[in-house]
Amino acid sequence: MPASAFTPAEQRKVMVPSFREPRTDVAIDLDASMRLLPAGAAVKGIFFNDVIRRASVAISEDALAIAAGVKSRRYLAFFDYPYADWMRIAVAAAEALSPRATPAFGLRELGRHAYDAFLDTHIGRVLLGVLGLDARAVLRNGPKAYAVVLNFGEITGELVSERVARYRFRDFPGFLETYQVGVLEGVLAHCKVEGRVMIALEDLANAVIDVSF
Repeated sequence: MPASAFTPAEQRKVMVPSFREPRTDVAIDLDASMRLLPAGAAVKGIFFNDVIRRASVAISEDALAIAAGVKSRRYLAFFDYPYADWMRIAVAAAEALSPRATPAFGLRELGRHAYDAFLDTHIGRVLLGVLGLDARAVLRNGPKAYAVVLNFGEITGELVSERVARYRFRDFPGFLETYQVGVLEGVLAHCKVEGRVMIALEDLANAVIDVSF
Protein backbone atom coordinates (compact mmCIF):
# COMPACT_ATOMS: atom_id res chain seq x y z
CA MET A 1 0.00 0.00 0.00
CA PRO A 2 1.25 3.54 -0.67
CA ALA A 3 2.55 5.52 2.28
CA SER A 4 0.09 8.12 3.52
CA ALA A 5 2.04 9.98 6.22
CA PHE A 6 2.34 13.74 5.80
CA THR A 7 5.90 14.11 7.05
CA PRO A 8 6.99 17.41 8.65
CA ALA A 9 9.56 19.23 6.54
CA GLU A 10 12.12 19.36 9.33
CA GLN A 11 12.17 15.56 9.56
CA ARG A 12 13.27 15.06 5.96
CA LYS A 13 16.79 15.83 4.80
CA VAL A 14 16.70 15.90 1.02
CA MET A 15 18.37 17.88 -1.71
CA VAL A 16 16.46 20.96 -2.86
CA PRO A 17 14.58 19.93 -6.02
CA SER A 18 14.92 21.93 -9.24
CA PHE A 19 11.37 23.07 -9.99
CA ARG A 20 9.91 24.26 -13.28
CA GLU A 21 6.52 24.84 -14.87
CA PRO A 22 4.76 21.62 -15.94
CA ARG A 23 4.73 21.22 -19.72
CA THR A 24 1.89 20.16 -21.97
CA ASP A 25 4.09 19.66 -25.04
CA VAL A 26 5.77 16.53 -23.68
CA ALA A 27 5.35 13.20 -25.45
CA ILE A 28 3.37 10.56 -23.56
CA ASP A 29 5.31 7.29 -23.61
CA LEU A 30 2.49 5.00 -22.54
CA ASP A 31 4.40 1.76 -23.09
CA ALA A 32 7.40 2.97 -21.07
CA SER A 33 5.14 4.08 -18.22
CA MET A 34 3.27 0.78 -18.13
CA ARG A 35 6.52 -1.19 -18.08
CA LEU A 36 7.36 0.57 -14.80
CA LEU A 37 4.12 -0.53 -13.12
CA PRO A 38 4.51 -3.21 -10.45
CA ALA A 39 2.59 -6.44 -10.84
CA GLY A 40 -0.99 -6.04 -9.68
CA ALA A 41 -0.99 -2.23 -9.79
CA ALA A 42 -4.62 -1.16 -9.42
CA VAL A 43 -6.86 1.87 -9.01
CA LYS A 44 -10.48 2.24 -7.96
CA GLY A 45 -13.21 2.17 -10.55
CA ILE A 46 -14.34 5.72 -9.82
CA PHE A 47 -11.49 7.04 -11.94
CA PHE A 48 -12.36 4.80 -14.88
CA ASN A 49 -15.94 6.05 -14.69
CA ASP A 50 -14.88 9.69 -14.43
CA VAL A 51 -12.64 9.52 -17.49
CA ILE A 52 -15.21 7.58 -19.53
CA ARG A 53 -17.98 10.00 -18.60
CA ARG A 54 -15.93 13.06 -19.50
CA ALA A 55 -14.85 11.51 -22.78
CA SER A 56 -18.45 10.68 -23.70
CA VAL A 57 -18.96 14.15 -25.20
CA ALA A 58 -16.44 13.20 -27.88
CA ILE A 59 -16.46 9.39 -28.12
CA SER A 60 -18.79 6.55 -27.13
CA GLU A 61 -17.83 4.18 -24.34
CA ASP A 62 -17.44 1.25 -26.74
CA ALA A 63 -15.37 3.29 -29.19
CA LEU A 64 -13.18 4.53 -26.34
CA ALA A 65 -12.53 0.96 -25.21
CA ILE A 66 -11.58 -0.02 -28.76
CA ALA A 67 -9.27 2.98 -29.10
CA ALA A 68 -7.67 2.09 -25.76
CA GLY A 69 -7.34 -1.59 -26.59
CA VAL A 70 -9.27 -2.74 -23.53
CA LYS A 71 -12.51 -4.65 -23.05
CA SER A 72 -15.63 -2.52 -22.63
CA ARG A 73 -17.04 -3.25 -19.19
CA ARG A 74 -18.80 -1.85 -16.16
CA TYR A 75 -16.57 -0.41 -13.44
CA LEU A 76 -17.77 -0.45 -9.84
CA ALA A 77 -16.68 2.62 -7.91
CA PHE A 78 -14.61 1.00 -5.19
CA PHE A 79 -13.50 -2.17 -6.87
CA ASP A 80 -9.88 -2.44 -7.96
CA TYR A 81 -9.04 -2.55 -11.66
CA PRO A 82 -5.69 -2.70 -13.49
CA TYR A 83 -3.95 0.65 -13.51
CA ALA A 84 -2.51 -0.19 -16.94
CA ASP A 85 -6.06 -0.35 -18.33
CA TRP A 86 -6.86 3.01 -16.77
CA MET A 87 -3.74 4.50 -18.37
CA ARG A 88 -4.77 3.21 -21.80
CA ILE A 89 -8.28 4.60 -21.39
CA ALA A 90 -7.03 7.95 -20.07
CA VAL A 91 -4.70 8.47 -23.04
CA ALA A 92 -7.44 7.50 -25.52
CA ALA A 93 -9.85 9.87 -23.76
CA ALA A 94 -7.31 12.71 -23.78
CA GLU A 95 -6.79 12.26 -27.51
CA ALA A 96 -10.54 12.21 -28.18
CA LEU A 97 -11.27 15.26 -26.02
CA SER A 98 -8.37 17.37 -27.28
CA PRO A 99 -7.80 16.37 -30.92
CA ARG A 100 -6.11 19.69 -31.72
CA ALA A 101 -3.91 19.63 -28.64
CA THR A 102 -1.39 17.18 -27.25
CA PRO A 103 -2.35 14.10 -25.22
CA ALA A 104 -0.37 15.70 -22.39
CA PHE A 105 -2.76 18.67 -22.43
CA GLY A 106 -5.77 16.35 -22.39
CA LEU A 107 -4.42 14.28 -19.51
CA ARG A 108 -3.82 17.37 -17.43
CA GLU A 109 -7.38 18.53 -18.11
CA LEU A 110 -8.74 15.13 -17.07
CA GLY A 111 -6.71 15.26 -13.86
CA ARG A 112 -8.34 18.54 -12.88
CA HIS A 113 -11.63 16.68 -12.33
CA ALA A 114 -10.25 13.80 -10.24
CA TYR A 115 -10.69 15.52 -6.87
CA ASP A 116 -14.36 16.27 -7.52
CA ALA A 117 -14.88 12.67 -8.68
CA PHE A 118 -13.41 11.43 -5.39
CA LEU A 119 -15.61 13.82 -3.40
CA ASP A 120 -18.66 12.35 -5.10
CA THR A 121 -18.07 9.12 -3.17
CA HIS A 122 -19.00 8.42 0.44
CA ILE A 123 -15.42 7.83 1.52
CA GLY A 124 -14.31 10.98 -0.29
CA ARG A 125 -16.85 13.05 1.61
CA VAL A 126 -15.81 11.47 4.91
CA LEU A 127 -12.09 11.79 4.32
CA LEU A 128 -11.81 15.16 2.58
CA GLY A 129 -15.28 16.60 2.08
CA VAL A 130 -15.48 17.56 5.75
CA LEU A 131 -12.54 19.92 5.15
CA GLY A 132 -14.66 22.11 2.89
CA LEU A 133 -12.73 24.76 0.97
CA ASP A 134 -9.72 24.80 3.28
CA ALA A 135 -6.99 24.26 0.68
CA ARG A 136 -4.27 23.88 3.30
CA ALA A 137 -6.15 21.12 5.12
CA VAL A 138 -7.11 19.33 1.91
CA LEU A 139 -3.55 19.36 0.61
CA ARG A 140 -2.22 18.22 3.98
CA ASN A 141 -4.53 15.20 3.89
CA GLY A 142 -4.22 14.47 0.18
CA PRO A 143 -1.78 11.56 0.57
CA LYS A 144 -4.44 9.71 2.58
CA ALA A 145 -6.75 9.85 -0.44
CA TYR A 146 -4.04 8.45 -2.70
CA ALA A 147 -3.57 5.57 -0.24
CA VAL A 148 -7.29 4.77 -0.40
CA VAL A 149 -7.61 4.65 -4.19
CA LEU A 150 -4.26 3.12 -5.21
CA ASN A 151 -2.38 -0.01 -4.16
CA PHE A 152 1.11 0.90 -5.36
CA GLY A 153 3.68 3.64 -5.29
CA GLU A 154 4.68 5.94 -2.46
CA ILE A 155 2.97 9.33 -2.27
CA THR A 156 3.88 11.49 0.69
CA GLY A 157 3.73 15.16 1.47
CA GLU A 158 4.73 17.96 3.75
CA LEU A 159 3.92 21.57 4.37
CA VAL A 160 7.15 23.42 3.63
CA SER A 161 5.54 26.72 4.58
CA GLU A 162 2.14 28.09 5.49
CA ARG A 163 1.26 28.41 1.81
CA VAL A 164 3.24 25.65 0.09
CA ALA A 165 2.54 21.92 0.08
CA ARG A 166 5.17 19.56 -1.31
CA TYR A 167 4.24 16.14 -2.66
CA ARG A 168 6.76 13.39 -3.37
CA PHE A 169 5.87 10.63 -5.80
CA ARG A 170 8.09 7.54 -5.70
CA ASP A 171 7.79 4.46 -7.91
CA PHE A 172 4.56 5.85 -9.33
CA PRO A 173 4.53 6.03 -13.16
CA GLY A 174 1.12 7.68 -13.23
CA PHE A 175 1.49 10.60 -15.69
CA LEU A 176 3.20 12.78 -13.09
CA GLU A 177 3.71 15.90 -15.21
CA THR A 178 0.25 15.80 -16.72
CA TYR A 179 -2.60 14.02 -14.92
CA GLN A 180 -1.16 14.32 -11.40
CA VAL A 181 -0.36 18.01 -11.87
CA GLY A 182 -3.96 18.41 -12.98
CA VAL A 183 -5.19 16.62 -9.86
CA LEU A 184 -3.50 19.18 -7.63
CA GLU A 185 -4.69 22.06 -9.80
CA GLY A 186 -8.19 20.63 -9.40
CA VAL A 187 -7.87 20.81 -5.62
CA LEU A 188 -7.03 24.52 -5.86
CA ALA A 189 -9.94 25.13 -8.22
CA HIS A 190 -12.35 23.29 -5.94
CA CYS A 191 -11.17 25.33 -2.95
CA LYS A 192 -11.55 28.52 -5.00
CA VAL A 193 -8.01 29.71 -4.39
CA GLU A 194 -5.40 31.01 -6.79
CA GLY A 195 -2.24 28.98 -6.87
CA ARG A 196 0.64 27.56 -8.81
CA VAL A 197 1.87 24.02 -9.34
CA MET A 198 5.56 23.41 -10.07
CA ILE A 199 7.34 20.13 -10.72
CA ALA A 200 10.80 18.67 -10.26
CA LEU A 201 10.66 15.61 -12.49
CA GLU A 202 13.28 12.91 -12.04
CA ASP A 203 11.85 10.33 -14.43
CA LEU A 204 8.52 8.79 -15.42
CA ALA A 205 7.94 7.35 -11.95
CA ASN A 206 9.53 9.87 -9.58
CA ALA A 207 8.90 13.56 -9.00
CA VAL A 208 8.40 16.29 -6.44
CA ILE A 209 5.47 18.64 -6.96
CA ASP A 210 5.03 21.92 -5.09
CA VAL A 211 1.62 23.54 -4.72
CA SER A 212 1.69 27.23 -3.78
CA PHE A 213 -1.62 28.85 -2.78
